Amino acid sequence: MAEGLFRTLNGITQNITFMTQRCWDTHAQKHPEIRGKEKAVQLTVEKPELVVRDPDGYLHKYRSGHGTGKTSGLYLHVLEGQENAQVDHVRTTYFTAQVKRGRTIFPVP
Repeated sequence: MAEGLFRTLNGITQNITFMTQRCWDTHAQKHPEIRGKEKAVQLTVEKPELVVRDPDGYLHKYRSGHGTGKTSGLYLHVLEGQENAQVDHVRTTYFTAQVKRGRTIFPVP
């Protein structure tokens, strides 16, 4: 596994979820509003308020309360993909007002 920004237990799949420093740096350039939100991203992975599985099998995790200024009131969105049977990785993260379509898997409907 590449050097990680964080490595934590995924609260939904019980897999290890990680995000590399390289991935973080790339996303922080594209989404500068996430700079300094590393712990919030990790918390969203560990304890999301809402989780949706899209038709391609990706997990979209959401948690509110981390935005400030123009991102105040928005969800922090973390998109996870599966690396292998025991490991997931963060593919991207950003603030959004919209929840992706898919099957809600948490909280259980």
